Amino acid sequence: MVHIMSELWFPPTKGTDIAKKAFEAVKKFPADETLGTELASGLVGDRKGIKSITITNIKEGKLEEALIRSGEILRFFAEIEGVTYKTTLMTTPEEAYATVGMKPPE
Repeated sequence: MVHIMSELWFPPTKGTDIAKKAFEAVKKFPADETLGTELASGLVGDRKGIKSITITNIKEGKLEEALIRSGEILRFFAEIEGVTYKTTLMTTPEEAYATVGMKPPE
């Protein structure tokens, strides 16, 4: 399996706009458990502003569909001035260890 990490940066002055957009996004993009499950999400301040991070574990055979959906959601937020985003594919620990012929510690 693979994980999608979605990162969204926004200026602190746009926090209220982001919160309003989040309510809209929940209605427009309801959770789709057929694609995967959310592992973690949170907010943190960094040098670019406020960063929202979501990591989703993608189900086998659903990567392309999940990437399209992730892009649609991120672009929805990017309608707000100053918002930028990035998507990163991540391997699971089991897959990473397998590349060097090992299993992860228990």
